[in-house]
Amino acid sequence: LSKKSHHQSVIDHRMSDEIGRYDYALLIAGICTVIAICLSLHLVQRHLKNYVKPQRQRYVLRIIWMVPIYALDSFLSLCFINWAVLFEVPRDCYE
Repeated sequence: LSKKSHHQSVIDHRMSDEIGRYDYALLIAGICTVIAICLSLHLVQRHLKNYVKPQRQRYVLRIIWMVPIYALDSFLSLCFINWAVLFEVPRDCYE
């Protein structure tokens, strides 16, 4: 009986450690996602404010928009692992 309870406590400790690492990964991914989206939106806003070369800037803006789309897609895929394939569809369509 004591071996079984010791074994169970080791399993419980490992599970709590894995949950902690996953939460830590979510926190880091969330912070990076917010930073990427904010910087990209700022860059888009600056390009639109100084829209002096439309032929070139149109393509630049399309490329810049990929950053928030990929960041949000990656974060949602990490949060909802079972639905990750569904989040890839809009990203692939934009790509």
